[in-house]
Amino acid sequence: MLLEQEQGKIYPAMVNAMRDINAIAKGEKNQKQGWMFRGIDTIYNELHSILSKNGIFMLPEVISDESEERTTNSGTDLIYRKLRIKYHFVAEDGSEVIATVQGEGMDSGDKASNKAMAIGHKYALLQAFLIPTEEQKDPDYEAYEPSKPKTPIRMPEPRPIAGIGKITSQEKSEFIAIVEKIKINCPPADWNRLIEDFGEPESIGTKEDAAMFLERLSDRINRRFAKEKEESPIPADSEIMSDKEKAEFLTKIKNLKKNCPPEDWELFIANHGLPEIIKTKVESKNFLQELITLVNNYLKQERGN
Repeated sequence: MLLEQEQGKIYPAMVNAMRDINAIAKGEKNQKQGWMFRGIDTIYNELHSILSKNGIFMLPEVISDESEERTTNSGTDLIYRKLRIKYHFVAEDGSEVIATVQGEGMDSGDKASNKAMAIGHKYALLQAFLIPTEEQKDPDYEAYEPSKPKTPIRMPEPRPIAGIGKITSQEKSEFIAIVEKIKINCPPADWNRLIEDFGEPESIGTKEDAAMFLERLSDRINRRFAKEKEESPIPADSEIMSDKEKAEFLTKIKNLKKNCPPEDWELFIANHGLPEIIKTKVESKNFLQELITLVNNYLKQERGN
C-alpha cells in the first residue's frame, strides 16, 4: 500500500481517528477453508462514526483493472477482477492522504468489481489506521488474506497447512519442502511477484500466509501449464478424447483423489497440471497411471504403519 499526503487538517484528523479506533477481532470464519478474518461490515460499523467525528471522508479512484474468466471445481464460470485503487482520505479543508491498494474479487455474476473494491477498501482502512486484532497485538502474528482462468485453470482445493495462528517448526519445514519441489514450474516473473507480496518462504510465520502462498504458487503454475497446453499443437497422430471420455476420465480422477493426501495432490498437480487441461487419450492414460501409482504407494505406506 502506497501513501501520499498533503499538509492541512487531514494529518491531525487521521491521528485523532487512529486514537479513537479500537481493536477489531477476527470474528468471522471462512466456512470452506477454516481461517478467521475481519469482515468489511464489522470494520465499517467501527469506523463510520469515528471518521465522521474527526471530519474525514473517503473517495475511491480506480487507476487500473484486469479481468479474466475462471472456473470453479464444480464447473461454474467466474469473473475474476483485479483492481488497483487509490482511496482518498479527505479532511474538511480538502487536504488529503491517499492510500493505493490492490483489490481482487471473483463472482459468477456482475459483482466481481464490487468485491474487489470492498477488499481494497478494507485493507486501505486496516493498514492506514494500523487496526490491531483483540487477541493478537504483535505484528509477527498478523495474517493477511489475499484467491482460478476459465477452463482449464482451477485452483487445487486442499491446502497442506490447515488452521490459523503461528506456524510450527515442523509445519514450516514441510511448507518450505513443498515450495522447493514445485517452484521450478513457476514462471520467474510470477515467482518474483509472489516474493514481493509475501517475502521469502523462510520468512512466513503464520499458517494463513503459508496456505495462501501455496495457493498463489499453485495458481501461477496451473496458469503456465494451461497456457502451454493451449499454445502447443496436438500431434497429428494423437486421438482427442470425446466429451464422454473426458467426463469418464475426470470422474476417475475425482475418485482417486479421495485417497490422495492433500499435500501429495498439490505436488502432483504442480508437476503435471490439472486434469481438466488434458485433451488426448494418451495424456489421460499417462496421467491416470501416475496418479494410481501415487495413491497405491500412499495406501501401502498406510497399511505398513
